[in-house]
Amino acid sequence: MEEAAAGSPGVAIQEHNPHDLGVHLCQLGPIRTEAGARPESQQKTSPLSGYVRRPHDRHLAALVSAAAAGDSGLAVLVGGSSTGKTRACWEAIQPLARQGWRLWHPYDPSYWEAALEGIERVEPHTVLWLNEAQRYFGAGQERGGRIASAIRSLLSTPARGPVLVLATLWPNFDNEYAASPSAGEEDPHASVRDLLSGRRISLPDGFDEDALKEARGLAAAGDRHLAHALAHAREGRLTQQLAGAPELVRRYLSAAPEGKAVLHAAMDARRLCAGLALPVRFLEQAAEDYLGDDDFDILADDWLEQTLRALGRSGHGNFAPLRRIRPRSTRTTAGDTTTLRLADYLEERGRQERSRLCPPESFWHAAHLHVIDPDDLAKLAREAYSRLRLRWAERLWRKAAEAGDTTALTRVAQIREELGDSAEAEVLWQEAATAGNGEALSHLARGREEVGEVVEAERLYRLAAAAGHGRARAWLIKRQEDAGDATARARLNALAADSGDTVDLVAIETYLHLCLQQVDMPAWTRYLTARDAANGDSEARAWLIEEAMKTGDFAEAERLLEILADSGDTETLSRLQWRWGVTGDRAEAERRIRIAADAGAVESRIEWAKWNRGELESLWPYGLEPDGTPSEQW
Repeated sequence: MEEAAAGSPGVAIQEHNPHDLGVHLCQLGPIRTEAGARPESQQKTSPLSGYVRRPHDRHLAALVSAAAAGDSGLAVLVGGSSTGKTRACWEAIQPLARQGWRLWHPYDPSYWEAALEGIERVEPHTVLWLNEAQRYFGAGQERGGRIASAIRSLLSTPARGPVLVLATLWPNFDNEYAASPSAGEEDPHASVRDLLSGRRISLPDGFDEDALKEARGLAAAGDRHLAHALAHAREGRLTQQLAGAPELVRRYLSAAPEGKAVLHAAMDARRLCAGLALPVRFLEQAAEDYLGDDDFDILADDWLEQTLRALGRSGHGNFAPLRRIRPRSTRTTAGDTTTLRLADYLEERGRQERSRLCPPESFWHAAHLHVIDPDDLAKLAREAYSRLRLRWAERLWRKAAEAGDTTALTRVAQIREELGDSAEAEVLWQEAATAGNGEALSHLARGREEVGEVVEAERLYRLAAAAGHGRARAWLIKRQEDAGDATARARLNALAADSGDTVDLVAIETYLHLCLQQVDMPAWTRYLTARDAANGDSEARAWLIEEAMKTGDFAEAERLLEILADSGDTETLSRLQWRWGVTGDRAEAERRIRIAADAGAVESRIEWAKWNRGELESLWPYGLEPDGTPSEQW
């Protein structure tokens, strides 16, 4: 094998410590050396249990064999926290280590920055390691799509191979990237969805009986890690036990009130899409309203230091509930920049048990004061908006806009429009358009079109299309095809390719047809009903629920709503909770909308009038406060 060129990213696989790559370590010290295991000298500093191969390992092994034979490939392992995704990847590449392959884990100065800068320099015989791939594919401002496109180019260029790309994802992120947008909506994950299509390997939460039998054999042969896991794990969840998840849960449940308050604030921050690194000052202030008056009044002056010390102590698997992120000495800045990271398993638990709760006032106030990353601010603003916490949504989006996020400007403009402040909204739309924001340009174009200024409208739509706005492309396609231009689509696709975006013509045509009322809606309803009966499609189930409500079968509607709520499909749930108002029961509709709002399942107040024939249009005109009371005008 030829030596990699100077400056190419990565080092030899055997030079990596698996812990640094995200493999969960055990706590009982060195273990027996099994075939293919790490050398004993490295086990003392990076202890791993014996490895039990399961069905997903066979899929990985085939991919690795193909890579060794010269064929580039990609696999994304999808599974919950601590299910063995990263360990499976590590075990799979050991044959490549023996052949001298390199491994590159992009993370410095940040995950997405390292990936964007270095993918072009990846040499053949390199494993590209994307553990927790949401750090890359979920980067805001189209960065995730650019990373996906760069990886696709790497894999499809024979001269750059063979390479192997291994990624891991939690199911909630995989579902987000896999979901196709509704007709007319923007599609921020198109490139990621295309890249991952057909390349997923799912991992089960637990070991099946065959795997448990093999684990028992390794335990009987002296593997203390597996013996301990087998003695304590339930439902075959050996990997979670090995990773120390139960101890994390025990510490969380038994934490003092102030410790639990800090953990709840961290859980809420992560489930509302804040970054991994949570500023300590944010958590300090956010935790206040998670405490009752009595608990808050008796806090010691150094309560935060005591709490962080307790939560930061390592336990099983060398994990802590909330651990300090050590800053790189060459990149420290003035002021207190201490950040903390919530343990993965507690983050996932928080997503499940707190999914229907809205964070309190102190959380939003702390986010506005202490969160500075524009992507994080925009994500938190969107979560506030989806909970009808409009006052905080506007404040967070304004701060993101001040940091240079032009899309945040358009969101503030939309809120001002909803509140009736059209003058300020227009100023904001103009400001965003001047900065080249496609959505703002498209908005201004629609305004010109409505007053008959078609030439100016087309000019603005072209600018918006060049900026990657799908609805602008839809308008241009329809206009040019209506004028008999058979080459319109080809030229617009070329424009999209130049801008690094992809035109989904099916979605565009669906959007246009819906706007022009060219769809047979009764036939569409029957189709969706049949689709739900066939495979449980949630969008189709929404129509079934509506039909049940119209016919007075509220028990069936309630049953299907609970299924949606348990599945975490908040988008569909949001459209159904307020449809209860169609039945004329305003009190019940209001109660359900409030529940949906707390869960982040209300996309827009404009939808209320749409689904309730204007009945709820005046409900909470200025949104809700974090405690659920109606907001006053601000």
